[in-house]
Parts: sequence; C-alpha cells; structure tokens
Amino acid sequence: MPFTHLLNAFATWVERIAGVFLAAVTVLVFVSAGARYVLGSPIPDAHAFASLMLGVALLWGLASASWRDEHISVDLLYMGMNDGLKRVVDVLGQVLILIFVGLFCWMLLKQVGSVRNGGELTVDTRTAVWPFYFMAWMGVAASTLLILARLWLLIVNPAGLPSKKSVADEAAENAGEPT
Repeated sequence: MPFTHLLNAFATWVERIAGVFLAAVTVLVFVSAGARYVLGSPIPDAHAFASLMLGVALLWGLASASWRDEHISVDLLYMGMNDGLKRVVDVLGQVLILIFVGLFCWMLLKQVGSVRNGGELTVDTRTAVWPFYFMAWMGVAASTLLILARLWLLIVNPAGLPSKKSVADEAAENAGEPT
C-alpha cells in the first residue's frame, strides 16, 4: 500500500531527526565535560542546550515509537484475549493516545508562543529558547499525525500496519533462527 510506505518513510526520517539530536546531546556533553576537565571551563550554556536538545530528541522519538507501536506495554491480559477483543482494545488505546498527544501538541504550541513572546534566552550566550520549543512541538505534531494515521489504518486496514515484534521474535531474529 503506497500510503503505508509513505508513512513508514516519514517515520524513518522522524527517527533520524531524533537520532541526530540525541547524538548532538552526547557530543555536547562529552566535549563540555572534557573542556571542563582539560581547560577548567565548560562550554557556555552546554547544560541548557543539552537539556533543550534532549527534549527535542525525546519528542521526535515519541512519533516513531507511536507509529511502530514500540512503546513500553504490558501484554499480560492482552495476550489472552481473542482477536476481536484485541482489536477493540487496540482502537480504544489508540484513541486515548491520540487525545492525550493531541492535547499535548496544542498546549505545547501555546507554550512555544508564550516563550517566544516572553523573549526567553539562555544565560551565557543569550540564545533564544523558542526555536528549541518549536522543534519539540514539531515532533509532537509528527506524533499526532502518525498516531492518527495508525488509528485510521487500524480501523480500515489493520494488515497495513507495521508489525509489532515480540521479545521472543526479536531474540530469535538476532540469533538467526526462523520465527
């Protein structure tokens, strides 16, 4: 299905964006700690930038985890349900996630405007904070779109969804055994 292929490609780009920000946080913290040890002075605003970029990475990662259904879950009761009841639980769960993330998206957008209008800056370099908030909001907006697409596919064409692998399937795949 071309629509699913586009969504998978979009989710892959979302993962890459999250990965780039996470890598940047790692490098920034490492270099700042090294500068503090070697030169006696950390990189100015390293903590603020690392915190802001970590928020961006996490919220972009939320989009990918939501689309691929790879967030933490407890399947104890779910595994014992018949397929019809599982589908009802999946749809209700997806609706609840959509409501929560949609409200989060709306409130974060309001916060972006508030931070921008307030002129919030970092302490040392006097860098505007609102672009980081905006990037974080874009991650939540991507999450909302992917959750909505997942809900639509769950209702219309569940076979088009990315498959969720169990821990046993992943272990067998990593060991090179057929599942």
